[in-house]
Amino acid sequence: MRFGRLAMVLAFTAVFSCGVLAAEGFAPRTGAFDPGYYVIVSASTGLALTVDYETCAEDGAGVFLWEYEGFACQEWQILEYGEGIYSIVNRQSGKALTLDWYGIFEPGSGIVQWYDLAYPNQHWRFRIFDEASYLLQSAESELCVGAVEIYPDPFPRPHRRIRQMEFTGEDNQIWVLRLVTDRP
Repeated sequence: MRFGRLAMVLAFTAVFSCGVLAAEGFAPRTGAFDPGYYVIVSASTGLALTVDYETCAEDGAGVFLWEYEGFACQEWQILEYGEGIYSIVNRQSGKALTLDWYGIFEPGSGIVQWYDLAYPNQHWRFRIFDEASYLLQSAESELCVGAVEIYPDPFPRPHRRIRQMEFTGEDNQIWVLRLVTDRP
């Protein structure tokens, strides 16, 4: 199993470095997702993509990973624009997942939420990693979304920042989507 995954990562890396993202096994997801809201979970940590609860209504509010607790600020609607491009909209705020305006094409740039203006830095691709997980890629920069450093204390529980980064094939860039089924 590990060898097969390594082969997929190496093949994808070779194709990715050429600027083409049509590697076998990493095809773009096309078509609408099932209606509803999703929890977007990091394969490396098991933590959910979360908008800062205290600033959730604001443009520019931070997005990070936190233990899923069933809050609306942790749930996302995935809306299809067409041709494998999606908008990812937070349930609580109604705002879209957005590459920070500064350094849009730079690895390490932050990811926030913003009023959905349908700008290219709010467009995302889900690349099929395997039967149950995806790579989340900016359609604008073509960089992947991944979890990075753990925030230091005083936070009572582990959580991580997310950033855009070059593809490495590490688990911190792999995402699992879980349809929320226990909400009205």
